[in-house]
Amino acid sequence: QGPAPSPPKRYVWGKGFVFARQVRFLHASMRFMLTHPELAAPLGARRTVAESLNPSEWEKHAGNGETPINQEDLAYTLLTFAYLIPRGLGTWGCRWSAKDKAAFLHLWKLVGYVMGIQERFLTDTWDDAERLFTITRERLAGVSPIGRDLTETVMDVLKDYLPSVLGIAESVPPALITHQLGERYAAMILTPERQRAARRPFTRLTLRTGLVLLWIYYGIRSVLFRRFKTLAAFMGSVFSEAGDEVIKSWRDEYERRPFDVPPDAGSIPPLSPESLTRLRAWRQKLVFTLAAGIGLLVSSTLGGGVAVALFLLAHPEGARLSVWIALGCFVLAVATLKGGLARVSRQRPDLHGATTR
Repeated sequence: QGPAPSPPKRYVWGKGFVFARQVRFLHASMRFMLTHPELAAPLGARRTVAESLNPSEWEKHAGNGETPINQEDLAYTLLTFAYLIPRGLGTWGCRWSAKDKAAFLHLWKLVGYVMGIQERFLTDTWDDAERLFTITRERLAGVSPIGRDLTETVMDVLKDYLPSVLGIAESVPPALITHQLGERYAAMILTPERQRAARRPFTRLTLRTGLVLLWIYYGIRSVLFRRFKTLAAFMGSVFSEAGDEVIKSWRDEYERRPFDVPPDAGSIPPLSPESLTRLRAWRQKLVFTLAAGIGLLVSSTLGGGVAVALFLLAHPEGARLSVWIALGCFVLAVATLKGGLARVSRQRPDLHGATTR
């Protein structure tokens, strides 16, 4: 009898693996250029990335063994995905079971391993992830002008999707950040003006109303999807397509070639004001269509609940009418989330050649 056959080799491969490797190489390139600025030669009149990021700042910490994008930085950033996303969605009413959290954490642990994070910084349990995140945040968190600049950029993206009426576009983004981080940490990355905007009574009312609607939506979603797996799979594909449309709408003025840092740090070049106005109006229409679809879906579920209640109360005619209303809202919701979003997506303004230099 011959030797037992060796088990087949298994490889991690696919788009996720390739993207994680690309990010790892990007980190290595940035780390090399910042620690060896003399080897990062400029291309023509352009500055190198190392020159733009001021590597002399890192020289101050070289004696402590600190390097750009080090293991602590990588592990903490990984936890902002693996730990903060479930926790953040949980504060908005999204139900995560212990099994879901463990699976999500393991997924990002694999990503971290592919990106070169040492195993001692990769957590296996939710409690370990919370502990590591808390310890690292307490050690590193602080007021940062650069952090405030980056936060302003994030809020500028959010403003494109919110209506400007009653200052919603200006005040809701910092209110969302404060709600997620708490006053202490939000104050580190928000300017005093943004903090005051987040505390406005109308802003708080708007935020609380939105959070209540989200809690209702996630509650209905949790009950239905847990009991009807086919419906969960179907609506999962619908929301996946809707999410892809929103993600694709981030293009245009946020695009640029990697490592292309202009001398004036203006980066892109910018779109004209007219083009930005058209683009923002289109993005708001896209989000409103998505909100309408979710609202119809919630209405459909509530209509179904009313139908059951009327049936139990011996009102068959009212129950029948409620069923038809619920079915109508469901069909309209699916049509809005699939066909409506696709139609709005095709209405993207043609900005080719609309940039100003």
